[in-house]
This record gives sequence, C-alpha cells and structure tokens, in this order.
Amino acid sequence: MSLARLSKLVQFPIWVALACLVAGLYGAAHNQVSYTLGPSYFTAFKFAQFQIGADVPPRLGAALVGWRASWWMGALTGVPLFALALAARSRAAYARLCRMALATVLGTALLLGAVAVLLGVTVLGEEHLALLLGGRNPPDPMGFARAGLLHDTSYLGGLAGFALAALRIAVRLWRSYRGSGAA
Repeated sequence: MSLARLSKLVQFPIWVALACLVAGLYGAAHNQVSYTLGPSYFTAFKFAQFQIGADVPPRLGAALVGWRASWWMGALTGVPLFALALAARSRAAYARLCRMALATVLGTALLLGAVAVLLGVTVLGEEHLALLLGGRNPPDPMGFARAGLLHDTSYLGGLAGFALAALRIAVRLWRSYRGSGAA
C-alpha cells in the first residue's frame, strides 16, 4: 500500500520519522564535507562536545556528530509543516505537500551549504577568524573557521527551508480551496 493511500493522520508520524531520518543522514553526510574543510573543528571542538572517543575513526566520528546534531531538525521543521499540510483536501494531496516540504527544506539547506563552502573557500580571511573561532586556538584556524561557518549555515538553511516550505504549502492550500487546483 502506498503512503498516499493511508489516512492523513496515519501518514503524519511516518512523515515526521522520515524527516528525522533525512535530517540525520544529511547531517552525517554534511559533516564529511565539514571534516574535509577543517578536521580541527572536530578534533578541537565537536568530538569533545559530542563525547566521541579517541578510538572512533575521525570520519565516522564526524558522521556521528552530524547525525546527533541534526536528526532533531527533522522533527522541529517536520511537525509544524506536516501539521499545516493536514489541511489538504485528500490523502494524496497531503502526501504531495509533505514530499514538497521535505524536498524544499533539504534543497534550501543544500543550497545555503554550498554558498557557505564557496564563501568559506573564497572570501573568508584572517580578519574574520577572531569572530569565528570564539576564543579557541585550534591547530588549523582557517579550516576550523570554514567548517564552523558551514555548520552554522546549515541550521540557517534548515530554518530558511522551513519558512519557504511553509509558504509553499500555504499557497498550495489557498489555491486548492480557491478552486484553482489540488493541494
């Protein structure tokens, strides 16, 4: 049975769980990029913060940090978005809105992450380090700052994606109730 055939209320927790899974996997993959930009961001900060032991391979540790730091963003963004989408006229329309919301949040986070990498590599200079290091003295300050910039921008991307997805859902719902198409 397809997800679209299940009632909207039965779909709701499935969509939230899926959003948590996608957010966690995004965080794990995202941190592979962050680790490439600045391993010291993890070795001098994140591994201790997330209690990743020295016996854990660094790339796996970065993935674990990413998972732990981001799975909950799926619930934070998914619950209100999928609740808003419950106003859809049908189960299938609800599933379409949820897919669209998930893709919008993920796509926006990816886009802003790419912008952060580009800015970190091309624009970030020594004059920005004091602000981005937060009083830390890592072995590779520039790499640390680049990875930190990407990390912080990811949350901004998730929140911007949430706002954009909420707007898209609201517009589709409004159009469906105005008679100009299905939500």
